[in-house]
Amino acid sequence: MSRSLREVDLLELVPVSIRHDPAVQAATRALQQEYLAVQDELARVLIRPRLDELDEPLLSLLAWEEHLDGHEGWLLAAGEQEQRALIKQAAEIHRTKGTLFAVRRVFELLGMRAFIERWYEHGGAPGTFRVEVLEIGNQGLDQGMYELLDRLVDEYKAARSHMTGLKIFLTGKAQLCLAGAMLGGEAITVYPWSTREVQASGLLRLGAGYQCVETVTIYPLS
Repeated sequence: MSRSLREVDLLELVPVSIRHDPAVQAATRALQQEYLAVQDELARVLIRPRLDELDEPLLSLLAWEEHLDGHEGWLLAAGEQEQRALIKQAAEIHRTKGTLFAVRRVFELLGMRAFIERWYEHGGAPGTFRVEVLEIGNQGLDQGMYELLDRLVDEYKAARSHMTGLKIFLTGKAQLCLAGAMLGGEAITVYPWSTREVQASGLLRLGAGYQCVETVTIYPLS
């Protein structure tokens, strides 16, 4: 049965001819602790599979490696969730860079919702487009934020295209609690039982009889 590296005793790897040497045994016991410590650190080498566990300093290094730092999106990320989303989708962003899809996608990864209107949709000059940012989260808006959004669009759009308008809508989210209650009841009056109607019944027998008597007198023949 296979075992993990942490379950391996270094003494088992020593040739049998010297395995019982006290000096060798002492050396393997001393190295065993270092060996286990190295095993614990191996997991830290696996950076990409542990992206959701990394803290901000390492995330910043990965953003620099993926060309996502600064105005390329990093400065507009509201938190680590958006930062991790950018790094995870870095390949997709750079593969589609130079298209309006990339512009729209990077806004989505930053937790923003943007609507892009091409020139033929609003009667503008050929090769131009307008961007409306319908939601920027809870970051707020100032001049620096506006300039970062402008540079973000310029970074991912096609070089031949030009943005003629950037409109930003400020929205806020709040938790609205609603509650309702209904109280119902019914009043029932119970009176003592009483007889409202009296019904009498009995057995009726009917009979009929008829009796007839006839007297006949016979005289001698005369």
